[in-house]
Amino acid sequence: MFRRSCFRLCVWGDSRECFLRAAGEEKTGAVFMEMNRAARKNAFGRVMLEQFGECLAACERDASIRSVVLRSTVPGVFSAGADLKERREMTQNEASAVANKTTGVQQW
Repeated sequence: MFRRSCFRLCVWGDSRECFLRAAGEEKTGAVFMEMNRAARKNAFGRVMLEQFGECLAACERDASIRSVVLRSTVPGVFSAGADLKERREMTQNEASAVANKTTGVQQW
C-alpha cells in the first residue's frame, strides 16, 4: 500500500504545476508525476521546479513507490524546457538559484 505522504504533499489541483497521481491500483507501486502548466507549455519556471522537486522528494520518502512515470496533462505537449521568458526577468542571483535547483533535480 502507498503511504499517503506523497499525496498529501503533491495533490491534484488546477493551481498545481506538478503533482502526483496513483498509476492504476495502489499495489502496483507506480505513480504518475504530471506536469500541468499549459500556458507555458510545461516550461520549467520557479514554481514548476519547486513543485517538481517536492514531488520527487515525496517519492523518495515513500518506500512503496517503485516507479515514477513523468507525463504531461497538456495535450500535444511534453515540456518546452526552461522558461526563458521568466529567466530573462530574473537577476543574476535569482537565475543562479534556479540553476542550482535544476542541478539538484537532475541528480535525483
